[in-house]
Amino acid sequence: LGLLGPKIFRVFYRPFVKLFVLIQSHFRFHSIVFAAILIFLQSQAFAVTPINIEEDGLYIIQGKLFEFETEPPKLLYHFEKRVLQKGTEAWITVSYKTPEGKLASKEEAYFINKVFVKFEHHELQAGEMNKAELMGNKITLLFQKGSKTKSPSSEDKNGDLILTPVNLAETILMNWDLLNRGETVDFRLIALGHQETFRFRFFKKKEIQYKGKPAIVFQMKPRSLLISALIDPVEINFLNDGTRK
Repeated sequence: LGLLGPKIFRVFYRPFVKLFVLIQSHFRFHSIVFAAILIFLQSQAFAVTPINIEEDGLYIIQGKLFEFETEPPKLLYHFEKRVLQKGTEAWITVSYKTPEGKLASKEEAYFINKVFVKFEHHELQAGEMNKAELMGNKITLLFQKGSKTKSPSSEDKNGDLILTPVNLAETILMNWDLLNRGETVDFRLIALGHQETFRFRFFKKKEIQYKGKPAIVFQMKPRSLLISALIDPVEINFLNDGTRK
């Protein structure tokens, strides 16, 4: 399937894997859930102790990733997400460090008017760099390891909504009213490791109560029937009390 996060969290053609990370955050004027988008986790991991730091035009969220299968839970990585917005431009950086503090992986995305322009993934432990960039109506994807570079591949944008793993929750908020009317949001998610994009769909699944407060469950599901049969949908939950956390 797609390469939707650091290599250390990848899964190839494994069924029944889920997203276990949901983190509360804020972005600009709205409260946002930032999912540390480890879409297809090989090990069941979760994030705890998020730390939110807000400065002028900059928002930082920090947390830790643990493995469920060990007792006590084993610390896997420290992560940090930085969102910087200046006018119509936005930069999002997500970094992962080992428990010893060594930088293992980093993702960087750049947007203009909330539209994808460029996305890079640096796998520092393996010396790899994957990159996607919007050039006119084409998405160009490039893979590089050391001095070795694969021939770039490209796909037509065709007017589709193009998302990266770092701005999924923001997209739900941008389409909040539409999704709550029962409509869907179709998009293509960049999978850098495979140098292609995969088609997904957001929709509202149900309303629930979370710690005594109303909440909404939104689901992200592959549009391919074959892929949908192999993996569970990803669910992202928001409070429905006006804060939209």
